[in-house]
Amino acid sequence: MRDYFFIENRTPELLIITLAKLGGFMLIVFFTAPHLKLTGIALSNLIASVVSLVITVHLIFRKKLV
Repeated sequence: MRDYFFIENRTPELLIITLAKLGGFMLIVFFTAPHLKLTGIALSNLIASVVSLVITVHLIFRKKLV
């Protein structure tokens, strides 16, 4: 996916995707890790990755549809 953004000269959008994933991960870990321990961290990573994928797909197809 990253190659697409480099080829299209849309590298600033990589920052948005990365920060959204990191921020989402840290926020979810804050709530899940104290109770679920390692499972909470793993679930946080999964959820943050899915959100990152949704943002990436949205950014790619938003430009193509216009």
